[in-house]
Amino acid sequence: MHPPSRLAALREKELPNFIIGRLKPHVPLIEQLIDEGYSLEQVRKALADDGLDLKLSTLRSYLNRIRIANKDAAITASHTAPTAPAPPVSPATTSSALKNLLDIKKTELSFNPTPNSSDLI
Repeated sequence: MHPPSRLAALREKELPNFIIGRLKPHVPLIEQLIDEGYSLEQVRKALADDGLDLKLSTLRSYLNRIRIANKDAAITASHTAPTAPAPPVSPATTSSALKNLLDIKKTELSFNPTPNSSDLI
């Protein structure tokens, strides 16, 4: 096993200087929230609560840049090697405000998958 490099140590100590670098770890959860019906404005406010204050247009632009980069990387990877399924969203890489949005959505959509016997035909 190799000792940790200074680059890896830098990643653990400091936030990236560029906002887009600070946004990237949150993108899987942001995409999930958008797919679940949250507005980009709600996501923007949650990010602002966690100290990543962006204009809505800037957030939209950065998300589009990241999506394009991910798409290009996926295309390149598909031509070179088999792909593995995307890892699930890790709670360790998401902000507390975004986690709260996800928790709220889970409680709003909870249902009992076991039907009552009277509901069965």
